[in-house]
Amino acid sequence: MTDTESGERSHNSSCGNVSVITAPGRFPEIALADGAERLYTRDLAELIATTARAAADADRAAAPAPEAAPSVEDTIAVLAGLRGDLRDKGLQATIEQRRDEAVPPGERDHRDERLTGGPTGLAMPPFADELLSDSIALLERFSKRPPGSGKDDQNPEPTGTAKSESKLVAIESTMAYPIASVWLSKRAFEIGPRALTRELNETAAAAAADLATREDDYFSGLGLPLSPGDLTPLAEENQARSDRASQDLATLQDQQRHMTRLFNQGGYFA
Repeated sequence: MTDTESGERSHNSSCGNVSVITAPGRFPEIALADGAERLYTRDLAELIATTARAAADADRAAAPAPEAAPSVEDTIAVLAGLRGDLRDKGLQATIEQRRDEAVPPGERDHRDERLTGGPTGLAMPPFADELLSDSIALLERFSKRPPGSGKDDQNPEPTGTAKSESKLVAIESTMAYPIASVWLSKRAFEIGPRALTRELNETAAAAAADLATREDDYFSGLGLPLSPGDLTPLAEENQARSDRASQDLATLQDQQRHMTRLFNQGGYFA
């Protein structure tokens, strides 16, 4: 494996006939050496898939270690406690309690006395209680049997597939490996190594796109309230609201400066 200053990595097969180039935020790119056409198409297909899977494993191993996360059981306990407090004490009292718990004991302002008189403040909206309950049930199910953990799983992990228009290349893509398996026709070398490389990369991208469409159904089938495809319109809507708020704020600031200028100039307001 070789690295460049831009973060691009070239993962090479031991024989040098196949390279898989990866970079942050980019889909893996397959590159064939000039002598690759001397291999049997079946051997080359397996070599491409093996190199691509090894590249994905190497990139994961080189990625920064994620911060320690709480266990599923701890998360269930926290969510269940939050749901119970919201039901018993109300929204406002629960927020105050969580705020006090986040402050070191010596710095607390003794607001706990206000939280002992039963339900206070706003009640928890029904949809929030339902969302918490659904999340807890989902985590409890995953803790007993993670999705995709067995052949009889009702929600096996999705696989994206694509075949080139020439029918010479077929590729599968999974959530773990963007290029998981490769199939080449015996006639694949008839178009030449450059054209074959282009078809490999185009077909791999198409398989990944097919996987993306299947992931929505997969996560929906797991009972998640949102699938990855739902996040994009939500993010766009949030951005639009943020832009509108920024525009409104800028308009108010302009009006305030205008009024201040009129006052300073001894002007009048109609």
